[in-house]
Amino acid sequence: MEPNTTNMVIRMLVLIILIALASGRPHRKLCPVSRYLSDLSSADMTVLKKLQHHHENVMSNNAMGCYGRMLRHKPSACDLTPSDSLIVTLEQVSLAVDVLSDMSTYAISDPVTQALMIFLKMKDDLTICRESVEYNEPASPHLKPWLHHVQHFQESASSDCVQDAVMLNLIPLREDVKCWALSQ
Repeated sequence: MEPNTTNMVIRMLVLIILIALASGRPHRKLCPVSRYLSDLSSADMTVLKKLQHHHENVMSNNAMGCYGRMLRHKPSACDLTPSDSLIVTLEQVSLAVDVLSDMSTYAISDPVTQALMIFLKMKDDLTICRESVEYNEPASPHLKPWLHHVQHFQESASSDCVQDAVMLNLIPLREDVKCWALSQ
């Protein structure tokens, strides 16, 4: 194998291992709400702030417009029913995981990869909650227009625009997760 191909294979194996570790499910599928009741650990918050600050220095001139377009009409997670709040939050966390996966170099010390691990764990926890009887209701009619808007934004916006919007939303998104957890 060529050196570049070998490096790519190694990176992919590391990513697969990291994803497997981050998405391992407990034997009992209890909704792990309690871990999101408090603020993000200082180490995790430092990672997210560092990543967001770095991205703000290199993002496009249209980044704030992209951020506004993505969140337009977004209902506050605090003002929704617990099930709708979880749907909104899980949708945004899933998008963050997709964007961070595309950006990651798969190096353990890379802030993007560290943020990816934070949001992969969050996505896994929220998915466990969504699968529980307590939170598996379908989206309300009030929420469906926002879900349609987010899907349309992802399909119509450039990948750079989606990336900019997600990167600007990482810290507020963590607060949405906390807001959902506190409503429980």
